[in-house]
Amino acid sequence: MKNIFIAAVLALAMTTVLAAQRGERGAGPAGAAPATTPQPQGGRGAFQPTLWWGDEMFPKWPYPAGDAVYADLDGAKIKGYINEITAISRKSRDDGNQYWGRITGSPYDKMTTDWIAAQFKRVGLETRVQEITDLPEQWWPTSWEVTVGGGGKTVGLKTAFPLYRSVGTSGQAELDPIWVGMGTAADFRGRDVRGKAVVAYGFPNPGGRENTALTWGIVKRAEEEGAAALFIVLGFPGNVVNEPTAAGTQPPARMPIFMLGNQDGTLIREMIEQDQSPRLRFRLSVELRTGLKTASVWGVLPGSTDENIAVMAHTDSFFEGAMDNASGIATMVALAEHYAKIPKAQRRRTMTFFTTSAHHSPSGDNAGSMPSTVSEKRARACSTSSSVAASMVRARSAARMRNASVSASRIRRTSSASCSSVATMSLLISTVLSGSR
Repeated sequence: MKNIFIAAVLALAMTTVLAAQRGERGAGPAGAAPATTPQPQGGRGAFQPTLWWGDEMFPKWPYPAGDAVYADLDGAKIKGYINEITAISRKSRDDGNQYWGRITGSPYDKMTTDWIAAQFKRVGLETRVQEITDLPEQWWPTSWEVTVGGGGKTVGLKTAFPLYRSVGTSGQAELDPIWVGMGTAADFRGRDVRGKAVVAYGFPNPGGRENTALTWGIVKRAEEEGAAALFIVLGFPGNVVNEPTAAGTQPPARMPIFMLGNQDGTLIREMIEQDQSPRLRFRLSVELRTGLKTASVWGVLPGSTDENIAVMAHTDSFFEGAMDNASGIATMVALAEHYAKIPKAQRRRTMTFFTTSAHHSPSGDNAGSMPSTVSEKRARACSTSSSVAASMVRARSAARMRNASVSASRIRRTSSASCSSVATMSLLISTVLSGSR
């Protein structure tokens, strides 16, 4: 009976909290008069979760003994940095770009590196911006539109997003859609897709970077069968825009390829099932841009020994890129800020903080050109870190900058095991903090 009573109290408390949250999010500030106009469900717009836990609702846990020194590595502060970085992406979108985000070679790419350089200087790192002027040709979709018509209606498919290296169209194309399930060889059997638009489900693989349709070779299969276009429906609840980052296509692709959200894809399938003779109409304009520039930002925090730790985060992203990789950039800045406050004599190792660009697109040798193995990539990152950081030491000496005691030979001894790719806060903190105490 006691357990039932406790459960009832907890349920009542949760209901009260969530109801209060709905009022706060949907009806204006606490104490304000009730809203007189209808609000979206949950108060966060049509495509946001109905219940949204605010930051203030999460418990604050005490630090274990000895860890209070890291209290300034605060999640709220890091989230603030993330918001500043993702604001750059949102500006890209609000400026009218369909292909939006912190795209390599774009003005928003430069805004990001400028922001990072300013943060490094603010916290006291010796900072250098390394401009990269020899980027390879960059695939750049400039505009597109996809609709489906059938049963007397035409619907715009707002989640349509071109797959990396997809070819464009010559004006507007109009094709019959052919549903091929999950896009396997068995699904294609007995279906005539020549000159038509193949539509298939792609379910996210673990990690979410690719999907089953791409992994199982649907692009090559559709091309070999003579399809004129390919639409991959992300088998994931809701209706989200998705870009799986160059998965499954190699230039030159021979047909336009789009990703679709689940609801948009379901609409096509239901039109086929209901014999509404649907037609897919679409256009895609693509440029192959040359002469674009990007940059890496470097910051050195000298230590008291000849050992070096390299901390790296990539700067480019599709869309807002909060997780990939504003979270990494923000955590790196917070780490630099934390260690910059520690006297040099208490910093056992020199720390080199640096960014890379073109993580999601061709970058060329000078920017780190997507090596085939993780170990090769880490070794290249460390090699680049060593040479640039060493040149920073020479420049610092020439300019009579402070702390000129860090030698180039010290930085060159950086090992690949010391390179920490900033992916999540917990991974980076466990790697770097354990090595620098």
